[in-house]
Amino acid sequence: MRFFPYLLRWTPPVTALALCVFACSDGTVETTDDDADAADRPALDGGHDASRSEEDAGVVDASPDAANEVDAAPARPCTDEGWCHIPVPGRQTLNAVWGDGQGTAWAASLEGQILRWDGAAWTRSYYLPVSSGAPALHSIWGSGPTDIWVGGDRHLLHGTGASPETLTWSKVELPSPVKVTADKQVVHSIWGAGASTIWAVAGGRSRESGSPAADLLRYVPPQGGTAGRWEIDSSFNPPSGFSFYKVFGTGPDDVWAAGVRSNRLHVFRRSSEADGTTTWVQYDDATARVCTHSQANSGTAFAIAPSTFYLFGSNVAYCSIAPSGEDDGTITWKNELFPSREIATGAQRGRWAKTNGGWAAAPDDVWVVGDVGRIYHWDGSAWRAAGTALSYPVVENLNGIWGSSPNDIWVVGQGISLHKGTP
Repeated sequence: MRFFPYLLRWTPPVTALALCVFACSDGTVETTDDDADAADRPALDGGHDASRSEEDAGVVDASPDAANEVDAAPARPCTDEGWCHIPVPGRQTLNAVWGDGQGTAWAASLEGQILRWDGAAWTRSYYLPVSSGAPALHSIWGSGPTDIWVGGDRHLLHGTGASPETLTWSKVELPSPVKVTADKQVVHSIWGAGASTIWAVAGGRSRESGSPAADLLRYVPPQGGTAGRWEIDSSFNPPSGFSFYKVFGTGPDDVWAAGVRSNRLHVFRRSSEADGTTTWVQYDDATARVCTHSQANSGTAFAIAPSTFYLFGSNVAYCSIAPSGEDDGTITWKNELFPSREIATGAQRGRWAKTNGGWAAAPDDVWVVGDVGRIYHWDGSAWRAAGTALSYPVVENLNGIWGSSPNDIWVVGQGISLHKGTP
């Protein structure tokens, strides 16, 4: 059976739309940019396999000599559309990227490293030696250039400092899981509306059935002299068998969680009550099944604008979602075509391209990335493949995207990073 990615677009009643992430520290300081050159370590090609053993998690040489090697850019590093190919140290697999909008960006790798873009090259900001069991890292978000959170296999890291160049990274204690086994916790989504308002998704395997499950985490900021901490968000009580993969939004009062139950995609919106408590309203409809049957869990969810967001499943069309006019969880869905059927040659021929991330500057300026080097752009009337090829087509799997404006967009993936500037 062939599967087709579904995109769900929701236009809420009046308020802005949201996306999400997290924060906290146990004081265990790891490494900084200044420590990166302390040891000579062989570069390692990272395969896109989150289940790889810890012994395979290589550490990349961040010495000046190594930097010179990876900085050997082609004579024409940018395309006519403004997509520039940025060398990745050791050709690591980058799973997520985030920027401060001021010229600095960070990326989290499968090999357990955090890289920082300094305007000229990627440098290593954090790493763990192989002997320490370097965890794969999957998600990243920051409230600013000196307050950054990174999630991975059984790990949550917090980077703070006086400047992006001097960040120190501390491992943060995760709360005891409720729905998943502790040794299988993976922090695969982080989003926040500010330094004190952050959520994260810690996924894994259900304690009871062994099937996919997840806990929603909430950051509790420092209060009355106590340190900040993470806790299970007890206000989120989805139906049994529901496994969510993404938390996202546009502000503290517009936070969403997306996930799957019985191969159907569902979304929940955080709602504040008059008495100060919060609840999560499930947005569902009988017609949703036309959009969310068969493996609707690709993990792509992102806000487009204050009034629109998209959710992708794993089958070839996407769904527009419109509100009923009442904030009561009632919506209508509509199938629409999405061009993920276009696939590269070779071993990938005949497969459907999986979507892995998205970002939008406006409702008519939307970007989606996925497997086999696919980057698609929506201009308000049609989807079009982006022109990213230099000498050869881009065929690497693309895992993450972040942007601050139409001319400041980062895309990262399997041994590759692309930055879109002004053409």
